[in-house]
This record gives sequence, structure tokens and C-alpha cells, in this order.
Amino acid sequence: MATVVVVTEPFERVARSSAIARGLSKLPIIVLPADFDDYEADAIRALVGERLVEVESALLRAAG
Repeated sequence: MATVVVVTEPFERVARSSAIARGLSKLPIIVLPADFDDYEADAIRALVGERLVEVESALLRAAG
């Protein structure tokens, strides 16, 4: 099943280490800014819109 992990900056290292430890070194990991949870709703929508192409591309590669 195609999967993309989405984390904020403080969790990037843990996500990558966990993926590698489980033999998933090519697991796509999308990293959002550390302060993402402080964004206003419009800013969240804008950021997600910007990153959506990256998520879609990673899912298509993983499915491929």
C-alpha cells in the first residue's frame, strides 16, 4: 500500500530512523515546519496546498 509519512521538523529524525530500522529506507517522509500547529487555518490550507503535489508524487512513486 502506497504510504507517505507527514511529520513536523522535530520528529523528522525519529521518523527516518524508525523507517530505516524497519527496512523502509525509501519511505517517503514529508516534513512540515516545527511551528505548523501554531498556524492560522488559512496558512495551514496554503501550506498543505503547496505540499500536496509533493505528497501526490510520493504516493504515485510508491504505488508504482
